[in-house]
Amino acid sequence: MRQHIVKGAVMELPVNRSTTETDGSWVLPPYDPKNLRVIVEESSILRQSIEAYTSNIIGYGISPAYFDESAEDGGQSSEWDTVQEMLDWLSVEKSLGDLFEEVLRDREETGNAFLEVIRGKDGKVIQLERVKPELVQMTKPEATAILASIRYKGQKKDVYRRFRKYKVDKYIFKQFGDPRMMDYQTGEETQDESKAARELLHLKIGNDHWGVPRWIGTLVAILGARKAELLNWRYFVQGRHTPAALLIQNGQLSKDSEAAFREYAQTVGNESMQHSMLILEFETANDSSQYKDDSKLAVELKSMADMLQNDGLFLEYDDKVREKVLSAFRLPPVYVGMSQDYNRSTVEEAKRIAEEQVFQAERAELEDLFNRHLLAEYELDEVYVEVKGPELSNDELTVNALDKLGASLSTNEKRAVLSKMLGMELPVLEGEEHELPQAPSQPAQALQGTLQDVQGADVAKSLESVMKDVRDSLDEVNDTLGAWNHVPD
Repeated sequence: MRQHIVKGAVMELPVNRSTTETDGSWVLPPYDPKNLRVIVEESSILRQSIEAYTSNIIGYGISPAYFDESAEDGGQSSEWDTVQEMLDWLSVEKSLGDLFEEVLRDREETGNAFLEVIRGKDGKVIQLERVKPELVQMTKPEATAILASIRYKGQKKDVYRRFRKYKVDKYIFKQFGDPRMMDYQTGEETQDESKAARELLHLKIGNDHWGVPRWIGTLVAILGARKAELLNWRYFVQGRHTPAALLIQNGQLSKDSEAAFREYAQTVGNESMQHSMLILEFETANDSSQYKDDSKLAVELKSMADMLQNDGLFLEYDDKVREKVLSAFRLPPVYVGMSQDYNRSTVEEAKRIAEEQVFQAERAELEDLFNRHLLAEYELDEVYVEVKGPELSNDELTVNALDKLGASLSTNEKRAVLSKMLGMELPVLEGEEHELPQAPSQPAQALQGTLQDVQGADVAKSLESVMKDVRDSLDEVNDTLGAWNHVPD
């Protein structure tokens, strides 16, 4: 008996982590950014997850803010105007919010994002330009540390840092913060300002040379979902054809029938072939001695439809992939339009958790980028850049609480609460009468209302029961006294 094992071909993933770390002096990215972008384009869940992630981080605006709003003076107003002008002109062709949405989208799709930083003659940052990550090459940090100065909150310190170099097309860029003047063609130090290289700021996910997208752990699931969708699509196009095996005993297909059968299999998805019939002709073999059984011709068409997988299985698989991707981004399903089994309270709670756990931390990193790095040379003491977020306070609950506690508010205080509810800023009214409470507080009524809320209907029922007992007792006393005072005729 002869035994052997038949092995199938091993399928390789279209996107694999590179095993080659460097190419000469350049560090290679672990994943090709172009391939990563193709995966995002073809995925049914990645695009909307990235859009929801980026728009909720930066979509509420970037503006100046005071460290201490109660101490505004002329100097602070001057700093405010300086920061506002800087933010207005950082991006020339589009708004600053749109620029950072594109940058964050690059980071979420490929794990990396780059900004070209342009300084004025005084060394201050005046403009930012987006650079596509697939165009960038980078070196490892240099072995020799360079003395550089950093500024933060008006203080300046000298530190030693190791910088790397970048290359975009054929031009050399230096790392943001590198104090050396560098030739943009050779990468060597120079004193010629006309050949000075500009700076490149690298935003990445992770701590390696190159970042990796946060969804890379779900890569296999995403590719599998794509294959499942393609399989379903082919089913709708070629679903009329049932997989089958044609078994012929003591005979063979004629040449014309074989050609017709091959044409049928290749054009089964064509609309012109629908509702058509396939007729096959068979012929007996000329030399029957080559067959073990010399009986007459036998033909069997054996269906293999039971080998097909159920379409519902793929739908369930696709749902699981969506859950995995949303988990990678730490996003509630409602952020991507999956709002089944949601009501107002659950949506508000989902938004609150996402704000606390995800978006606030991302905004804090962007604020640190502005205030610690991009605005360092402006030497600001009282003003900083704030990346705004949504208001998550429950205004209806606030109003009900104030009403139950009997709190008395002035007109301007009420207008402040109303401003948040309406989403618009109401101006403060001038005059002392608008700063005074409109009605005296009623602590007794407030306490009574609070007690009723806490103890609920049981208190009312207990009080009703006690009053009934008192009335019954008084009725008995009246009956008794009436009997004693009664004089018979």
